[in-house]
Amino acid sequence: MITRTITVASFVLLSSLVFGCSGDDVERFLVTGSVTFDGEPVSTGNISFVPLDCPTGGTAEIENGKYSFAGEVGLAKGNYSVEITSMQKTGNQVKQYNEMVDEIVNVIPMKYNAKTTLKANVSGGRGKFDFDLQTD
Repeated sequence: MITRTITVASFVLLSSLVFGCSGDDVERFLVTGSVTFDGEPVSTGNISFVPLDCPTGGTAEIENGKYSFAGEVGLAKGNYSVEITSMQKTGNQVKQYNEMVDEIVNVIPMKYNAKTTLKANVSGGRGKFDFDLQTD
């Protein structure tokens, strides 16, 4: 439960940083790709490119294993740490604020999000980054 809270908090923080940078004068580039987990496309989720040496990052939705950063939400040249999450219902109910709700967990291992080992280098032009994630 703590892991889910930390991951969700990280996503909210990153999103606020990204949206706070809109309107900047940074040149942005189209970045697309695919995300699979144990050989299957990730049905829904989020992918965040966290800047290591560039001015801004970004978060995009993953749908049917595909994602895209285009136009004003494209990515600047630079090195990024990449975090991927996919929140799914477990089929269980948990008590939250005195009521029962669906339990939702991140099905992607921490080595791909909170403790990511994924990196990407956007070098300009059109970038394509595919991520084939595996169970621990």
